Amino acid sequence: MSSIVRLWQKFQNTDRVADLPRQPRRKVTTVYQDAQIIANHIENCYMTAADTARATIGTHGRPVCFKTVVRRL
Repeated sequence: MSSIVRLWQKFQNTDRVADLPRQPRRKVTTVYQDAQIIANHIENCYMTAADTARATIGTHGRPVCFKTVVRRL
């Protein structure tokens, strides 16, 4: 059954199609790690985001993506 069909059936049964609230995405780094990333880049301005990402371990025990580092800077 397609999503459109399910959506249409839900609308016919309830007269509304409000989306359910969802949990927000968990942060990969803590506030302290964010500050540490910024401090490392101030100290060594030639370090790439990829190098910083390889050196930073996230809150879930996984390495941090370089895009996360770029967003924090």
